[in-house]
Amino acid sequence: MVTLLDGEAPTRRLIARFALGLLASGAVTLAGCQAVEPPVTTSPSDESEGGGRAIVAALVDFAVAPGAETFEAVDLAGEVWLGLADRLVALRPAAELVNAGAWLVDPGAAGFRERAGPFSALDLLAAGHEIVVSTDAHANCFGEQVPPPGQLADLGRISITPVRDSVGLCMNWWSVDLYVTNAAEIAAVTLDLGDP
Repeated sequence: MVTLLDGEAPTRRLIARFALGLLASGAVTLAGCQAVEPPVTTSPSDESEGGGRAIVAALVDFAVAPGAETFEAVDLAGEVWLGLADRLVALRPAAELVNAGAWLVDPGAAGFRERAGPFSALDLLAAGHEIVVSTDAHANCFGEQVPPPGQLADLGRISITPVRDSVGLCMNWWSVDLYVTNAAEIAAVTLDLGDP
């Protein structure tokens, strides 16, 4: 539960923690383009400790306040792939990702979903939207399934999407998918955007 002190302004971090609290209580579900089941918030590799919630919470904390202190809580594999939808774009050493700029993914001249890059999963996670966390495959706002990149098919997948009502139009929809090892380390992060 999040309690504001009299006169305390809600910060991005407080809003993110509130959204994660809603996820844990099951009070948040994805509204919008299609009906979905209530979100699952456990990691496939660590249900006993609520691993999915912990992994997401650590990454959201880092996205909201990037720095060495918040980065320490993010469990990353030695190298982490960054990508766009089902396409892996860049492999980065985990140590480089303490710098928020290292999370940028540039799709090149072709762009991505009719937009020019670069793009960052951290920007999406820090935006303050109410979010849904799931370990199931998810559809984009138009109901199309986006498969994982082939190299990541054997890893656990934790998907983070905004609550549909919090983004308005489908073109504002996004997702961040975390691909997690059996040791509960993030081995890849991909993002997807709704089509304009």
